[in-house]
Amino acid sequence: MRPVTARGYVVAMERKATPGDIDAICRGLPEVVLGTSWGDRPTYKVPQGPKGRGFVLYRAPHKTAINPESGEPYQDLLVIVVPDDAAKSALVEDPSLPFFAGR
Repeated sequence: MRPVTARGYVVAMERKATPGDIDAICRGLPEVVLGTSWGDRPTYKVPQGPKGRGFVLYRAPHKTAINPESGEPYQDLLVIVVPDDAAKSALVEDPSLPFFAGR
């Protein structure tokens, strides 16, 4: 089991998560299905409302998400929906985690 921070978040892994890791985690949750949102973006959803509610989706490269080392748009971004600003801040502000917030 990986260590957990004081706020209850799992400490970052030594490697990037693969699409297979993401799929296994998301599909391991109850009632999750893989669908689409934002047009054609693969999205993990739970049943809520007529179209379901997405909580993790693969984002298309965009000019607002630039790799500072290469100057190129990131190609492997995930959007993760969290319940509130406090949860978002906890992820974004933890220097051991690879999260950032878009505009």
